[in-house]
Amino acid sequence: VVTVPPPNPVTLFVGDTFTDPAVTATDNIDPNPTITPSGTVNTVIVGMYTRTYTAADSVGNMASEDLTVNVVLPPAPALALDPNDIDFGDTVVGETSTAETITVRNDGTADLTVSMINATTAPFTLDASGTCTAVPFTLIPGSDCTVAYTFSPTVTGAANQSINVTSNADSSPDTLSLAGNGIQPGIALDPNDIDFGDTMVGETSTSETVTVRNDGTADLTVSMIEAATAPFTLDASGTCTAVPFTLTPGSDCTVAYTFSPTVTGAADQSINVTSNSDTSPDTLSLAGNGILLDRSFTGPLPSGNTGTLSFDTDDISCEFSEDPMFLSGSAAGEPPPASINLIDGITSFRITDCTPGATVELTMEYGDTLPAGAQYWKEGDPWRRIAASVTATSFTFSITDGGPNDDDGIVNGEIVDPSGAAQVRATPPTPVPANPAWLLALLYLAIIGLAQAGGLSRHARRHR
Repeated sequence: VVTVPPPNPVTLFVGDTFTDPAVTATDNIDPNPTITPSGTVNTVIVGMYTRTYTAADSVGNMASEDLTVNVVLPPAPALALDPNDIDFGDTVVGETSTAETITVRNDGTADLTVSMINATTAPFTLDASGTCTAVPFTLIPGSDCTVAYTFSPTVTGAANQSINVTSNADSSPDTLSLAGNGIQPGIALDPNDIDFGDTMVGETSTSETVTVRNDGTADLTVSMIEAATAPFTLDASGTCTAVPFTLTPGSDCTVAYTFSPTVTGAADQSINVTSNSDTSPDTLSLAGNGILLDRSFTGPLPSGNTGTLSFDTDDISCEFSEDPMFLSGSAAGEPPPASINLIDGITSFRITDCTPGATVELTMEYGDTLPAGAQYWKEGDPWRRIAASVTATSFTFSITDGGPNDDDGIVNGEIVDPSGAAQVRATPPTPVPANPAWLLALLYLAIIGLAQAGGLSRHARRHR
């Protein structure tokens, strides 16, 4: 009987030395049988090996017994990083991401000692919310702890860092990777200034718009746009909503303004636009110039009444080059036709600085009731009637630069017009021509003669 002492099977670690155990054999015939081992145990290679011990006595009887030898890896720590990378994605410059954690776990069979974790560098930071203690620390098999990191970009663009974790694991140093992308809103004001130019006092300019655009890579939040103050006004035609409003990257909206001067002279205002852009506050500038053009004149008419000549136009620069003149009819370059009677002289004026081809609408106020049938006539050769609307005391008519009622007839930005109110004369009855006395006497004698001749004729017929 062959006896292999326990343990059987035997476990060896790779690199251990195998030694045969004290195998014994008992035999009823031979007190000292021969024991011969067979089979190889390779402690360099993990595996299960069989060692057979065979005993033979002096008469040839044989018996055997097997020993199983398991060659296994020695116990060792194994470091696992779960996950082994963190991507913080897009984070706004100047802000800090939420903390992200990595689990440090010992997946091995021996204690894991972490001796070093490389320090982070900006914009990454080790966060205090992690549970791993300061290095060095030890994890028993199957246990874990966490390290946490944040991302705080100070510039736009991608950032990354590789952090080495040094331990007694065979894989040391292991690496964990951190990555993030710094994004930032960028505000653009296009244009960043508006010059309304010359605007008549008491009138309002056309609306001008400023585009507010997000030229950055993060959402732009506009928290305040300073209010416009007179003579500037925020116009409702803009598309930006009330603050605060947000624009996604690449999107835009508009704010619109008008200029309504109440006095002459220059006016300006700087309006701050506050946002989460790093350039905040940004400034847009408004400017304009209030002007008061000479478009009305009041003076004495030839009759002694007070007259007023004024005009309106869409052209912003038309004005009288000098005071109009109220003249008597005898001052007309061309005498009026006999068919009309000027009511109160003529008006002579020159309007300049117009855009060529501009149209003006003039009103001539006479300050007294106009006679029935009054018309407005333009001096010329010949004089001609101008289409005009009439009230009890005034005429209103239009003249276009270079048009038929512009005296110089040239499209040159100047309108000249001598003209006046007139009444068509009544046509007198045709008079009966007066006959001379001698003709009447001759006619009388002829009538007497005819009468006498007729009487003689009747007398002769009675006496026949």
